[in-house]
Amino acid sequence: MLQLAAAYVDSVSRFVIPLCSMMPDRPEKSTPITSSLYLVDATNMGLKQAWSAKNLIQDISWLLSTCFPESIDKVLVCNSPSYFPTIWKYLKPYVDPFTAEKIVFLLRSEVLPTLREYIDDANIPAQFGGAHSFTHGQLPDLEDEIQKCLGLQEGTTQLPPGPIKWIEEADGRKSALAVGSEAGSERNHRVATMDSRQ
Repeated sequence: MLQLAAAYVDSVSRFVIPLCSMMPDRPEKSTPITSSLYLVDATNMGLKQAWSAKNLIQDISWLLSTCFPESIDKVLVCNSPSYFPTIWKYLKPYVDPFTAEKIVFLLRSEVLPTLREYIDDANIPAQFGGAHSFTHGQLPDLEDEIQKCLGLQEGTTQLPPGPIKWIEEADGRKSALAVGSEAGSERNHRVATMDSRQ
């Protein structure tokens, strides 16, 4: 589980956040995007699961505070059970204090109003009352403007699965490289190029 969390946060830090910062149509273009909002669905978390998650919480807290200290704006734990604040008092000492301050527990009635403070309805997952049809593990749903800026090949609407990172080309443009391995073979090929100098 820790390895999966590390891969996810690494992808957000090395690919998603820089991509969002390069988008020419975003508000406040002069301010770089440096962190992200994480949503955790605690709908099915019972007392036993919450308590047994202590070691995982400690490991993920270490990962975030050591390797990605500034990448989290907030972690919104949605649909948390009413007893969760009591459990949190016991778990909080195992979490890095800087990270712990960013974790917010939301009761079911608080979820949608709170998410609307940060996210447009179209991008709030349907399971939390928004319009975005989301399933765990799906590839990013790239908006038309993002597809256009990435210069994806005709008929391609998604990036390949797996790790992607940005490199700066000699002319100042940025290219997205699919890295890692695929079917046992190392991969390191361009999947998109963007002019980040705009």
